[in-house]
Amino acid sequence: MANRYIAFLACVAYAFLPLEFGLAAEKEVAAKAFGNVTQARVLGEVDSGENWLVNGGRFTGEHFSPLDEINDGNAEELGLAWFADIPSFTLSAEPLVIDGVAYLTGSLNHVYAIDAATGEMLWQFVPELRLDHGFGNSYSARANRGVAVWNGMVYTGTADCRLIAIDAANGKQLWEAPVCDPTEGSSAGITAAPRVGDGKVFMGYAGSDFGVRGSLTAFDAGTGEVLWSSGKTGSSIQAAPVSYRLGGEQYVLVGAGRGGALGVVTAVRSQGPDARGPARLFAFKLGGKAAIPASTAELEPVPQPPARTASAKQVDRGDVLFAEQGCELCHGAYAMGSRTRSNENGAVPDLRYLPGDAHALWHGIVVGGSLRQGGMPGFGPDLSIADSEALRAFVIEQAWKLYEQVPGGQRIPSDAD
Repeated sequence: MANRYIAFLACVAYAFLPLEFGLAAEKEVAAKAFGNVTQARVLGEVDSGENWLVNGGRFTGEHFSPLDEINDGNAEELGLAWFADIPSFTLSAEPLVIDGVAYLTGSLNHVYAIDAATGEMLWQFVPELRLDHGFGNSYSARANRGVAVWNGMVYTGTADCRLIAIDAANGKQLWEAPVCDPTEGSSAGITAAPRVGDGKVFMGYAGSDFGVRGSLTAFDAGTGEVLWSSGKTGSSIQAAPVSYRLGGEQYVLVGAGRGGALGVVTAVRSQGPDARGPARLFAFKLGGKAAIPASTAELEPVPQPPARTASAKQVDRGDVLFAEQGCELCHGAYAMGSRTRSNENGAVPDLRYLPGDAHALWHGIVVGGSLRQGGMPGFGPDLSIADSEALRAFVIEQAWKLYEQVPGGQRIPSDAD
């Protein structure tokens, strides 16, 4: 009888073994530590190079990788391993790569998690972003320098002065905390990447161009509680390539696209088709065979502008105002903008492409601020209707110059506009 009982228990145990193994496997998957960055790990992997855990590669921020599979003796053998199109107007963030996942930001403070072995997008976080606080707020939203990661959370600073913590596993917001006052000066905003260490997230902002003093604040990385704040302003690290190892192979990962706000302001960076390729991540490795696809970007046909009715004096006045009022900082020097009507993915519409109905609403937009919610501030009462009309005259003149220089096939006559 005892032997039968023992045999019965053995059968029951055997029957439940697959379930136990299945539960163990599920627990292992569930326990996969996305965003596993800790003080001990950053310090312990200084000489590893397997990951790019923090901005600069390590706490000391040299942007140096100890990996030596790729070196000056074989760099000519580098080939593309994969690429990923990123839905962003600009791409100037330094990626972080942690256990096979790359984390980075784009325009409008979107945050992306990318499979670092294939380029597949794992998740995208889209914050509810306000662009109507002022000029600096809208301007800051066009480019962002990246994220920080700590203990399963991804942190990003926003153009409307917030620090947001995101679940590294699924891209869902966990908490947010105010960093600055978005109405300060011409409106403050954040473009820098946060820094992390010792269980804290450090987030700064600056904006001397916009009448903003700037500060640095330390937050509890788990809760977002403010620990201390300083009035000393720092500066952000510019975007840089990073390196990591997966499957025994070293990769070099770099973002390509319009580099920050200069991609908006500087005409040479926005006018030709070669300047209008998509924002992309490129991963290189020795012997990589992936092909870099040809750019499919095409310049949009130019609509016929409204009739020239202003005097040369008005146009010249508008030229001066375009610089004095800061219009060129978003719409490009001499109104030579992004060559698109669209504001998709954080793009700033090119004023030379304005349709007739937008010109009819010009003063309501420029003086009254009717498009403030979309990031276009109103300049009244500091800007008179006469000066607003001079600005419009200047834009119309620049639009005609573009319209007259492009081939006929790239024009949209007024009756088709």
